[in-house]
Parts: sequence; C-alpha cells; structure tokens
Amino acid sequence: PEPVVEKPPAEEPVIENPTVVASNPEKPLISASSTALNYTMQHPEGYTLIEEEPGKDMLFYNENDALSMRIEVVNTAEASFEEINEATKQSMASIAPNNTYELFNISTYLDKTNRTDIKAIASYIVQYESDKVTSIVYEIESKVIVLTIFDDYITGITDAFVTAGLTIK
Repeated sequence: PEPVVEKPPAEEPVIENPTVVASNPEKPLISASSTALNYTMQHPEGYTLIEEEPGKDMLFYNENDALSMRIEVVNTAEASFEEINEATKQSMASIAPNNTYELFNISTYLDKTNRTDIKAIASYIVQYESDKVTSIVYEIESKVIVLTIFDDYITGITDAFVTAGLTIK
C-alpha cells in the first residue's frame, strides 16, 4: 500500500491560549449591548460586560476579574481620532517602564474581521514581567473606540479580548 501523506495544516498565527480564542468555532459568541455607550459587541462565553463608570464599560474574564478590557466610546463630534490616539499614547507612556511602550501588531486581527468600516486604527502594548497592557484605538462612523486590555502571560487571553473588541458596532 502507498504511504499516507498528510498535508501540513495551513499556517496559522500562533495563539497564546487556544481554548479562549473568540474565533474558535466550538465557542459560540455571545452578543452584548451597552445602552449607555450605544454599541453592540460579540464576545466568547465566560466573559461579562458591565458598565463601569460614565463613558466606560468593562468586559471581564469571569475566571479572573483582574483580566479585563476597558471599552470607551467617544463621539467624533467631541474628539477626533488623532486627539484620542495622542491621549492614549500619553497614558501608555505614563504606565510604561521608562515611559516606553511598543507598537502592537493589529494586522492579523484585522485580516480576520470583515470590518471595511474602520477608518483609522492604532495599537500599543506595555509589557511587564508577569502581565501586559494593550491599547487599541479605532474609528468607525461617528465613533472612536478605545480598548484597554489588562492580561497576564499565564492566562494569555489578549486574543479573545482583541477579537471581541473589534466586533463593536
């Protein structure tokens, strides 16, 4: 008999923790809405969206609420993408060791979304010994959305938060 030749799987990006990635087909996405900030989003099971304070919501990871994503939605009549992006850079620098943050590669996430409505996007990361903070700023229609993700390296659920955050409409 002929030897069975298995094709290698198509090259996929490295996923930190595949059990919690939002694009995982075994994990259905849950729709959530924020009436206060006027948006809807999709997130994996095991996360909870709550209103934190005026103008800010939080998506918490149920198993460890220290891991979360702050969501801010600003009307472009109040502030431009450029202004909000500049403020985000300043806040990232203020929490970073030596005021140094890095760019966060958002392109692989954008490739997976069908978001042709994103007009502008920028993303940054501050890495500490055991955890990291990622910020993403993007503009759609009349809104600028700021996502600030608090994650650690052990749990590694930044992918799930970014994927969920990019579903905001």
